[in-house]
Amino acid sequence: MVAFTTTLTALAAVFAVGFAAPAQTNDLSSTNPLNIGEISWSKVGYGACDVTSKDTDFVVAVSTFYFNAADQCGREILVRHGVNSAVAKLVNCCSACKLNDIVLSPAAFEKAVGNLTMERVIGAWEFI
Repeated sequence: MVAFTTTLTALAAVFAVGFAAPAQTNDLSSTNPLNIGEISWSKVGYGACDVTSKDTDFVVAVSTFYFNAADQCGREILVRHGVNSAVAKLVNCCSACKLNDIVLSPAAFEKAVGNLTMERVIGAWEFI
């Protein structure tokens, strides 16, 4: 009986190692978490990515947290508000923004929100 119990315990240990859950990592480079924050709009011009943009361009500025995380210039962001959405290119940093807040160009805001009459809305965005 002792031999049977020892063998059973050894087999259980082998199978437990073989079917262990994958290790957790802090690397978010391959994931696109959905961010909820305040979305506003502003006239655009020369940005922190050394790009001059026009109000008709679909561009975005993110908080310093996201901007300084890595080389973010030129990345695309999908912005959603209700049933509307828009894709904008990251060209600037918003030092006044809270963590998940973004600032869109007028054209991108109008597409993502529906109109420019609302200056700020709560919406969702993610890197794509």
